[in-house]
Amino acid sequence: MPSTTVCTSEEVTVSTAVPGIKKPKNKQERDQLRAGFEEDDNSDIGYLNFELIWPCLLATVISYIFIGITVYSIDNWTVASEYTYPYGFYVKWFGKVYEECNNTRVFEPDMRPSILRQVEMQVLTNVCFRIAMLLPFAIRLFQALVVKSLLADRVESTVFATLNNLVLPCVAVELLASALFSIVTIRFDFPEFHRFCLNVFGIAAVSHMALLCVVSVWAKCFSDDLLSKLSLLVKLVSFVVFCITAPNFLRFHQSFITSWGCHGYVPEMEAFNEYFMFIAYLLFHSSKLIDIRSIRFVCFPRTCSGECERVDPANFAKGGKFEHCRSYELRQRQVLGL
Repeated sequence: MPSTTVCTSEEVTVSTAVPGIKKPKNKQERDQLRAGFEEDDNSDIGYLNFELIWPCLLATVISYIFIGITVYSIDNWTVASEYTYPYGFYVKWFGKVYEECNNTRVFEPDMRPSILRQVEMQVLTNVCFRIAMLLPFAIRLFQALVVKSLLADRVESTVFATLNNLVLPCVAVELLASALFSIVTIRFDFPEFHRFCLNVFGIAAVSHMALLCVVSVWAKCFSDDLLSKLSLLVKLVSFVVFCITAPNFLRFHQSFITSWGCHGYVPEMEAFNEYFMFIAYLLFHSSKLIDIRSIRFVCFPRTCSGECERVDPANFAKGGKFEHCRSYELRQRQVLGL
């Protein structure tokens, strides 16, 4: 079976030198040589062609709706008088199912609802929180991949490339951990696994935020336009707020995981600390919508893919129609009229 060559913009090489055609020595020179090049990619007959921000925005809006229901239900669906037990440990029976709760911190009127604690106590809050965390899972992972690809060619550095490549694994671990701790409950499932996932989420989220902020500043994204400046500013502020609030929240929440209370209310300062942590987290991820605002999703037939015609090895041989299919070389041929 004869071997075939896939036509790409980087892999096909020219066996003989062509007068007037320069071969780039680095990415910067390659980008200069192919400046102004427009590939005939048959996008006019594309199967799909739309701005990527719209499905991402739709998933974000739906997720925010469920977050709104979660926030609404954490307090409005609670009867506070149910939790005015005296100090001690109590067992509540529901037929054959019983719950043991620790009420060493009795409910007080000035307490505020904790989101994650109320997720354990309220059914509606639990369901909406799960949907809000799981729905944008794939979209957020895809956004991270797109942002990583956008930044990849902006800086020529091994260190930069390494840091940029580490962002995606951190996002994947962060999203997986957040999905698991939203599903695995403390009371009815595995509290220690819930604790593990929550701690992994905190570490992965901080790592993801730190890496993305570093590579974004390194790539000078702030020099593009006003929206890019806004996106980077939101990321930096959200990162700082999350780093301040997350450790305190994780430390305070450990006691509830170890011996869960009879209510989901916490002192006012602890509650606001948790609120700011989640707001910072949501704003950081939402800022990526600005980063992908100009990206389009296009699915179209390419001549060299075999959809418009069969992949023929003769097309890639010397003198064949696809011999010179690298973008920087095609652009020079267009300019020189070759």
